[in-house]
Amino acid sequence: MKHLLLLSILFFSFTISGQELYEIRKINSPVVLDGIVDEPAWNSITPFPMTMYTPVYEGEMTEKTEIRMTYDDEYLYFSGIFLDSDPEGIQGNSLIRDGDPGGDFFNVMLDTYNDNENFNTFSTMPSGNRLDAEILNDAEGDPSKIFNASWNTFWSVVTSQDDKGWYAEMRIPFSSLRFDDKNEDIIFGLIVHRLIGRKNERQTYPAIPPNWNMAPWKPSRAQKILLKGINRKNPVYFTPYVLGRMRENNVHDSTENRIVNHADTDAEVGLDIKYAISSNLTLDLTLNTDFAQVEADNVQVNLSRFSLFFPEKRQFFQERSGVFNFATSTISQNRIFHSRRIGLDDKGNLLRVYGGGRLVGRFKNFDVAVLSMQTEGSSPAINSENFGVIRLRKRVFNPYSFAGTMFTSRLDSEGNYNVVAGADAFLRVSGPYYLTLKGGHVFSDNLSNSDNSLAYLRWERRAVSGLGYFVEAEHVGKNFEPGVGFILRKDNLALNQNVIYGIFIDGQWLRKFEPFVNNSIYLRNDDYSLETISTEPGLLTSFVSGADLSLSVLRVYDEVINDFSLSDESYVPAGNYTYSSLKTSYNMNAGRKLKVNLSSEIGQFYDGDKTSFSISPAWNQSKHFGITLNYTFNRIEFTERDQLLRADIASATILAALDTQWSLRSLVQYSQVNNKVAINTGLRYNKKEGNDLYLVYNQVSNTADRDVEGTALPGTESWSLTLKYTYTFIK
Repeated sequence: MKHLLLLSILFFSFTISGQELYEIRKINSPVVLDGIVDEPAWNSITPFPMTMYTPVYEGEMTEKTEIRMTYDDEYLYFSGIFLDSDPEGIQGNSLIRDGDPGGDFFNVMLDTYNDNENFNTFSTMPSGNRLDAEILNDAEGDPSKIFNASWNTFWSVVTSQDDKGWYAEMRIPFSSLRFDDKNEDIIFGLIVHRLIGRKNERQTYPAIPPNWNMAPWKPSRAQKILLKGINRKNPVYFTPYVLGRMRENNVHDSTENRIVNHADTDAEVGLDIKYAISSNLTLDLTLNTDFAQVEADNVQVNLSRFSLFFPEKRQFFQERSGVFNFATSTISQNRIFHSRRIGLDDKGNLLRVYGGGRLVGRFKNFDVAVLSMQTEGSSPAINSENFGVIRLRKRVFNPYSFAGTMFTSRLDSEGNYNVVAGADAFLRVSGPYYLTLKGGHVFSDNLSNSDNSLAYLRWERRAVSGLGYFVEAEHVGKNFEPGVGFILRKDNLALNQNVIYGIFIDGQWLRKFEPFVNNSIYLRNDDYSLETISTEPGLLTSFVSGADLSLSVLRVYDEVINDFSLSDESYVPAGNYTYSSLKTSYNMNAGRKLKVNLSSEIGQFYDGDKTSFSISPAWNQSKHFGITLNYTFNRIEFTERDQLLRADIASATILAALDTQWSLRSLVQYSQVNNKVAINTGLRYNKKEGNDLYLVYNQVSNTADRDVEGTALPGTESWSLTLKYTYTFIK
């Protein structure tokens, strides 16, 4: 009984240098991970005081929630008791690892480096599936860029359900986390959530006012907790793989003007090693790296004269990927390091990766990230290359600011080189006011030594309650071409502004009005003449149900110097254009079993007329099956030039699971511009973390009667079937 009395208070608060901490004390009695919260250790712990975040901040919570935390020498433990007055309404909509079709959730977010910038998140649903991710950049910017769902680590969760509600027990090994331990004491940032999907009711600890964008996901708003007496183990993870593959390609041989069939089978073996050199420094090594199980990219339609941006999904590049971040404007997507440049050619085709290494973590108050990868040359035009990155950052002035440098290199077997040196600073000046400064310079044997720099400045007031805004300026030189980066448009000075004013409403139906104005100006570097200006005023309305409605008007002026193609049959000629369109979107509460999202854009497009409409219905039939459809109708007519572009795209995403181990994920996509259907289907058996069997099928088909130089293209352009097995040994 003595140890139960000692644990009668889980945490107490005290102040160190003005920072309030809650100390989490160790347990002495075991926790059996069975999803039933009945161990004596849990009974003696006081649950976190929860607060309603939505639909009404600090409103009366409709269901009782008890979330507790403790730890021992090897693990962090979390438990959740989620009572529900309508147990039939509990939604556990997925069994799939990292599947997120909406419903009820239990979320744990840990800022393990206490840097107020990055979270490791661990989540589950009543169905007991595991979802883990990284949250980057203090949850600021485009949600698709700040949530890195491709990050995975080793941890466990078990859930149960009865006529009173549902329950969860979560166990996270300290060896799966990276952190600073000083005298065996560590400080984490912590946020926990409970989401009741059907009600759009989110409960959080700590209480976080809705004054910032993505407020409940911001590491800077986390509760600081103290854990004492941590003597962490540093295991080594060896993960070999074996792979067998059959594939067939039909390609056009221009020299003989015929379709040539290439069919072969092959086998591969490789190895990944993960070693935690210390509690906050991790080394990843890879040999004959393979990414066969990576999900396919979503199809996009390019209606501009600039390149499309695709995110990184490959697991090897995920851990602490935020440290590698050196992006500038969220509008331009410019960055001096983008890992998708490694192992992929300009058309997205895979190149063999011989191997490499990656060191990430913190060393003597510096965030450190080092990467080196070697790829194979696939043709006379593509040489074998080495890609290198060095990133250093240090906290300065206050806990929310840092300054850093980055160096990238791309060297090929012929001696060609592209090296970039960059420096940046992110400074919290006062309260919600932030200043960002970034700069970079390219050194290359293939580029002129003039006009090859980038400079970026941003001032912002981070707020979504009341006035929020940002203004930014970005200069990109004509010859600024980072070999391992992504640049949307060069040789210009971009001036971007965004202003919002959030008005919260304590109404029965409405939650928030948010009028906004987006504005972008692009000036040419040589004479600062106007190239492009776009202005978009609008209104975003959020509803208590979790739905939202957006209306805006887009006005664009664009001076096109050279003709650019939209398809084989349509183009935009050089000239000066001014055009406008009306944009609308409506999104239902993501927690609904059946939901439909809608968007449209109607108006002018350069010297033509554009009608675009998108509908995305999703149905989560049960935790065993869900399907999401998308159809986007794109019609652009240039009447004076008698050109009609139909750029429709369609997709179907199917998620099916027998249990938390057996799952199937299939993505079928159609693009009318190139008349192709692409299929990516993966069957996964995940016995435990690091022990996986994958069966992956890919196919690309032509859907129209097309020919090249009079030679008809085959119906099936390519297909492949891959069987891959990985097993992790822990030493």
